[in-house]
Amino acid sequence: MSKEVEPGATGRSGKRGNEVFWTHPTKPGIIIARAISAKIAKLDEARKPHAVAFGSICHLSQRMVKAIRLGFPKNAVGQKGANLFTKINMKNAVAEGIQTDPNTPVSMNKKAPEEFHARIHYDRLLVAQGSLEEPEVTLTIDKETRIATFTQESKIIEGAINEKNDRVYAVIYDTVAESCIIRELRQRGENGVTTILLPERYAPDNLAIYSFATTYRGDVASNSHCLASPTENEE
Repeated sequence: MSKEVEPGATGRSGKRGNEVFWTHPTKPGIIIARAISAKIAKLDEARKPHAVAFGSICHLSQRMVKAIRLGFPKNAVGQKGANLFTKINMKNAVAEGIQTDPNTPVSMNKKAPEEFHARIHYDRLLVAQGSLEEPEVTLTIDKETRIATFTQESKIIEGAINEKNDRVYAVIYDTVAESCIIRELRQRGENGVTTILLPERYAPDNLAIYSFATTYRGDVASNSHCLASPTENEE
């Protein structure tokens, strides 16, 4: 720790470069500076699984960014998008860190991804969250023709948070190719069918598929509903 005198200074705080500054609590004009340690804290066996799980949810937030922007509009405290997506899915234990080789002792000198991998429970993943009523959507997939068919039923519940012109969306995520499609379906007040031809790189057995609704203006969303999840939940 070092001290530097700045005549006439009344206070200073914050960071600059590799240093943190704050004003001496009892000596006006004395600014205390401390170098920030360049060392990276090593994670132990208890914290490595959490770090891997957190990293996997952050990674998903980048791959599903278009869907998340629609599914997580700003809340009362100003949070939105990827921040809310990560917070809610970590709280719901959607991802967990699994030791790759349980018979090998965990080393403090190895990074978490070297010893642990993430398992994501796509059936519990939320790609949208909010107080809006969930839409009525069912899904069928024809693996030969590679066509996903979304069937909607018009269902307006009196007294609930829903309107006929609410927008309904489908999210299709290939968990291996890490590619995401978001497609607007029909409005809540409509009955009907929407078909989507899956790209060649989207393998039907690898897909996690969701539906959710937003208000017409997009300022409130519903919770997403998982319509299909992959048979293998590890990445």
